[in-house]
Amino acid sequence: MVIYIYDGKDQKKCFIYDIKIKETFRGQGLGTKTMNCIERYCKDKDVESIGLHVFGHNKRAVALYNKMGFETTNYRMEKKLK
Repeated sequence: MVIYIYDGKDQKKCFIYDIKIKETFRGQGLGTKTMNCIERYCKDKDVESIGLHVFGHNKRAVALYNKMGFETTNYRMEKKLK
């Protein structure tokens, strides 16, 4: 897992670059526990927001982040050419 805390324009922010939970351990609540730990850590450091990137095809992760209160802030789109 890699997180980066930085000073934004008007607030301290965090960005999560990489979270990986081994396939055999997924669906056991470890993602939720991990995100809760990151959130507590950031609150202790006076961080005001947490950002991350999630691939659209990763439905399990998208559902987790939505459940945790994350909101979509942008879209990256692509068109395959034949």
